[in-house]
Amino acid sequence: MDNASFRVELGTSLGILAPNGTGKTTLINMMAGLEKPDEGRIIRGCNISFPLGFVGGTSPRHTGKENARPNTSKVNALKTSIRSNKDLIEAKRAELTQTTGGADSMASKNARMIVAEADYQTREMMVQAAVQSVEAARVAADRQARYLANSVAPVR
Repeated sequence: MDNASFRVELGTSLGILAPNGTGKTTLINMMAGLEKPDEGRIIRGCNISFPLGFVGGTSPRHTGKENARPNTSKVNALKTSIRSNKDLIEAKRAELTQTTGGADSMASKNARMIVAEADYQTREMMVQAAVQSVEAARVAADRQARYLANSVAPVR
């Protein structure tokens, strides 16, 4: 099959009628994800069901022993996905612990943030203590002002 292009809307059924050897089974296997196209792509946005004429994932081009094994293209796709996920995990771990491109690591930034937060809390407590001292000084000044304002005749 060359240059085939079509879209199947959700909820519709599709039948493929063509002479023997034209790639009907191959197309169904590709749509099911059992085989990959030589070129181009197949985009599936939902589950695909083949209730009639589908042999459940076996390929007539393979022996019984080969059909009993996991689908190679699916296994290879999963291995590639696992490899790329492992690479991504390693890159993220490196960001957490290593300095890259002149930027500090996440661990280093986190440590500086913890120190800065502790410094902020210390300064906040110092400000509160200063406010309390100012209030105590104001109360004492008020008492002295009242004492001086209430003149009392000396005792003789």
